[in-house]
Amino acid sequence: RAAPCAGYGVESYRKGSRVPDRIATQPVLWPRFTEAPTVPFRRLRTDTEPAGSPWDWFKPAAPEKSYQKVVAFIPAFNEEDTIEKTIASLLRQTRQLDLIVVIANNCTDQTAARAQEFVASRLAANVIVLDLHNLKNGKAEALNIAWNALGRDADLVMTVDADSELPPHAVASWITEFGEDPALGGSSPQVVMTGNSLLCRMQRSEFTKSATFGLKRNKTSVISGTGCCYRNEVLREVSLRSGQEAGPWTYSSIVEDFYLTYRLRQAGWKAQVSPGVWCDTGSMQTLRALWHQRIKWQTGTTADLIDFGFNRLTWRDWGLQSLNFTMIMYWLFWISILTRDFMYGGVSVTWHWLIIPAAFAGTELLHCRKIRGRDWVDVVIAATLIPSLVFSLMNVGWCIASWRKVMSGEADDKQRLWEAQALAEGIIGAEELKTINAA
Repeated sequence: RAAPCAGYGVESYRKGSRVPDRIATQPVLWPRFTEAPTVPFRRLRTDTEPAGSPWDWFKPAAPEKSYQKVVAFIPAFNEEDTIEKTIASLLRQTRQLDLIVVIANNCTDQTAARAQEFVASRLAANVIVLDLHNLKNGKAEALNIAWNALGRDADLVMTVDADSELPPHAVASWITEFGEDPALGGSSPQVVMTGNSLLCRMQRSEFTKSATFGLKRNKTSVISGTGCCYRNEVLREVSLRSGQEAGPWTYSSIVEDFYLTYRLRQAGWKAQVSPGVWCDTGSMQTLRALWHQRIKWQTGTTADLIDFGFNRLTWRDWGLQSLNFTMIMYWLFWISILTRDFMYGGVSVTWHWLIIPAAFAGTELLHCRKIRGRDWVDVVIAATLIPSLVFSLMNVGWCIASWRKVMSGEADDKQRLWEAQALAEGIIGAEELKTINAA
């Protein structure tokens, strides 16, 4: 399945040491397919290791580690209304977590206090609450601090947003996934947006399509931080990169999940959508909040893609960017045609116009079957196509706005993008924001 890598130009790596400069010329000990341009560090034997004797073949193999230490991090910013449910979902796991770390990050509400009270009421000895302030890099810095202090020796590391809930079998399922696939570096959940409003249902449908696509491909370019799991060896490898001495979560990107997933895949690890784990998480409740959330995501992703360039790991994401521009041109063309027809004699509607909408409606209904917890309202939304049309137009809007920010240099102001979303969601007020910035 894999040829020896003599002369391949791959850096070698040994656990517990820095990445050496020498080039490995030894064969791959654990061959596997990778989608990265390099062979993973961990699969190579360094030149400093003894070759061993032929008698080693007759020695019994070392037993595999049967117990996996699993640590979960819950980064939280002003989540006093939901933090208890998130902690409870982790305490309900059929396979108990070894450690749960709640990381209150620059909170101005009672998030840390409520978490401590809830933990005390449950007598949960495996939960630690960190109340951190004056962090300049937000969620990424909070995760790095907790990982360096409490997570470096773990086998698997989970991150769960403070407004998310995992099913009781999540930890057990992820242990099985990582045990069955030694190449698996990170597993993303099937994200389920909660809420019953039209806007929430549209977001739930969108994320269902994304999860279904990832399951069919058996890979993903983004491991969602709403509730995911990493092999800790991956995080240790990423933290060895130049400029990431603080930890595996970067400070240079506002979409740290996308950035970390790219570095994971670049090192030769596999990223996938979990076939058995989903995650219920809060959706954007207003159009303004949704707009600013997607502007932040799209702007950060576009900026990172420009930094990464066009390669075998990013070509599909660049294809999605091209598709967005194709949609923009399509809408401009369609609107111009309708405008011309109205100006010169009107529009004549024929039955042929129904063919394409009917095909799209059928496709939406097929996708609707995959929505977790769907009801008749979701079916009607899929069949009418109007909500999907509106969502498509919104996607065109934030695509244009995000590219404008990238080309004008506004994408470099990550703090401003984050503040706009936080204010739109209502998780922080303008005066509180001034206090945080002053500190």
